[in-house]
Amino acid sequence: MFLKYLNQKKLEDFVRFLGKVNENAEYRFKLRDTYINDDVNDPALNQKVEYFGFNILQDERMRYIIENIVSRDDLSMSNKICNTVISHFYGARDIHRTITGEKEAKDAIIDFDRIASGDEVYLIDLKLSVQGSKLRRKKFYGTTELHTSIQTAARNFCREKYNDSDRSAETTDILEWVAGWVTDGTTSEIAECTSLYNMYKILTAKKGIGAYYGYHCSTSNSVNPLLNFNHDENFCEPGPGARDSIKYLFDGFDKKIPYGDVVIWMRDQQSFLFGNMNIHKHFWNYTASHGSVFSDEQNNMKVYGTEVGLCQYGVYCWLRDNKHLINRRKVA
Repeated sequence: MFLKYLNQKKLEDFVRFLGKVNENAEYRFKLRDTYINDDVNDPALNQKVEYFGFNILQDERMRYIIENIVSRDDLSMSNKICNTVISHFYGARDIHRTITGEKEAKDAIIDFDRIASGDEVYLIDLKLSVQGSKLRRKKFYGTTELHTSIQTAARNFCREKYNDSDRSAETTDILEWVAGWVTDGTTSEIAECTSLYNMYKILTAKKGIGAYYGYHCSTSNSVNPLLNFNHDENFCEPGPGARDSIKYLFDGFDKKIPYGDVVIWMRDQQSFLFGNMNIHKHFWNYTASHGSVFSDEQNNMKVYGTEVGLCQYGVYCWLRDNKHLINRRKVA
């Protein structure tokens, strides 16, 4: 159905890109000794240029969520869900430690149950911690997403909460907004959700949450082994970067065809399109206190990973054509 539109030469370049991202992930996780790239000819693939891995366990943010949030027995389900959500709503690295001021990741959990219960002392402590992080010039928001809709929704929630239509926005508004999901039943609804699509519908029903945050907050929560949905279901809402890559790879692509269907088709046809991705066994699964996080091995392309790969390929093509921007993408 889609094969007739696919540009073979561009596909080969996409597969080459995925292979280098895979190799770089192995190097970062010390699974290989070297990462070889000719930076003179392709500086956009420099080892320090960051691309999110197409395998869910190559993503440091996902591993952080698994290791420090969802696999723990001492956290309520609502705290697992809400702490996972804010990883995307803020987006900056180490956002939990930045907000709480805690040095250890295991201690850097925001207690949304306490915020929801009206614990003002706890909320003030968080605000003071946030002020301290700002003085230390810590980042709260990621640079690869637009946060305006999230910030506006959180500000409006707090204006209504405090009955103050002129209240200025605060960095902690997002915490209070998400804590409101505990009291309005949203976290309970998520806990009972049985499909990625329904999770997406729960999130996007909230004003301020569009397709990007709806999809990626759903897939992030799918790493919680106690939630009954996963990131490889036949549902995808590709972000703008992935959609641009699809239009680039598929010549004469019919825009009326849902982009998500193309992503699912690529997952289904992966053996023909990508061949063996040679994913290291280290990334096949993660063992937590409740057993394996994933019911199936992460040893091939999944729907979520295909969307991420397409998105990151768009970033790569942009950097390749605009080499003066490459240093902004490098990780120190």
